[in-house]
Amino acid sequence: MNKFATRLVLIALVIVIGAGASAPAAVRKPSSTYTLSVVCFTATPKSPKIARLKSFEEIVKQAPILPESGAAFVLDLSTPARFLRQIQTTSRDYDFTLVAGGTTTCDNKAICPFTIPPSPDDLTKAGFTGEWSLTVKDPSTVTLEMRELTLNMLLPGQTKVLPVQTMKTTRTVSLNRTYILGGTAKQENKVTTLRIFAVSVTQGG
Repeated sequence: MNKFATRLVLIALVIVIGAGASAPAAVRKPSSTYTLSVVCFTATPKSPKIARLKSFEEIVKQAPILPESGAAFVLDLSTPARFLRQIQTTSRDYDFTLVAGGTTTCDNKAICPFTIPPSPDDLTKAGFTGEWSLTVKDPSTVTLEMRELTLNMLLPGQTKVLPVQTMKTTRTVSLNRTYILGGTAKQENKVTTLRIFAVSVTQGG
């Protein structure tokens, strides 16, 4: 083979290798769509001493449910039982009940209204409406803006589903971790029950 033919073969090999190297890069292009898993649950302290406290902040300080840096799992809302097993691994200091939960998607820097309907067998008809957005800070971190998160449910004695609690917040979160966004405390018969909102964000729809 003469020098000219050899040079053509080498050029062809370089082109083939370059094309092969660029193909996986196209496949690995990160998705601009993100999934928000959101849940509302109640937590009743087992300790009588803690149950007598009236402040949400004081109770979760005395008996943390999720770490401030987030728990190392994504909310599993496929069934109520799976969620309860999951949250019970984070704290043995409470009795938990699921109020409402579900997922919604949004693209980076978009503003996304959402409705999460109640479970068909939920007598309280608890579900969510709201609006959220996010901004990607780096491959593993986003700024989550919960523009509105409203819990709607059928209260005792009512015949119509009504909004019972609304919150707004912005915070930086890591992907694939679960965080408490906020909550309230309500005391009855000297026992305080917490109503807690938690979220996790994952990449992809």
